[in-house]
Amino acid sequence: MFFGHNHESALQNLREVVAFDKELPTGIRLSGVKYDVEPYGTFEWKRGGENRKKVIVDYLSFLVKAKALLRKEAPHLALTVDVPFWWDKKEFVLVFGGNEKTLVKHVQDLTDSITIMSYRPDSKAVLKCVELELSYAEEIGRSVCPALETGELKGAESWISFHGKSPSVFRQTLSELQQSLAANPATKCIMIHHYNSLVTYLGKTHDKPNPGD
Repeated sequence: MFFGHNHESALQNLREVVAFDKELPTGIRLSGVKYDVEPYGTFEWKRGGENRKKVIVDYLSFLVKAKALLRKEAPHLALTVDVPFWWDKKEFVLVFGGNEKTLVKHVQDLTDSITIMSYRPDSKAVLKCVELELSYAEEIGRSVCPALETGELKGAESWISFHGKSPSVFRQTLSELQQSLAANPATKCIMIHHYNSLVTYLGKTHDKPNPGD
């Protein structure tokens, strides 16, 4: 979706969202546009080297275009994206727009908020995943949303989800995160991936029935 040759069609989709927003009744507006685009799943990214660099530059270039479109046609709409927690590693440092930064910092510069896929069934581990991004968000006046996973995952990544654990563990972790982040102005909210999985997860419990579930 963010490959260079797809930019115009992706921007046209964004224009359609803006047009829809303008047709809503008076006093009702969308709050923003959120992209869940994961370029690291593509063949081009996995090839590495210049192929990966082009994917990254295409990704960032689309964010530049999308932000410019929203500023012009719908400045009230926030631009947000989902990112993995590991885009802050040194191996993802690159020059873009004349500035050398980690990939995630470039993304934060170009958006209003990011959701980090900090999927861990432990509050300390989640906070570790987002600490650099939160610090930078405070510095530049942006926001960050940590995210939790409750769905059933297969294979080696199954441990990062709360699936199979008691909902009381999930609730305790969520409470700890809320307490830790309550005073942080860069924290927009805590995301859950995703609603249907959450409902299914809370409906299947080995605990005694809890009215809150």
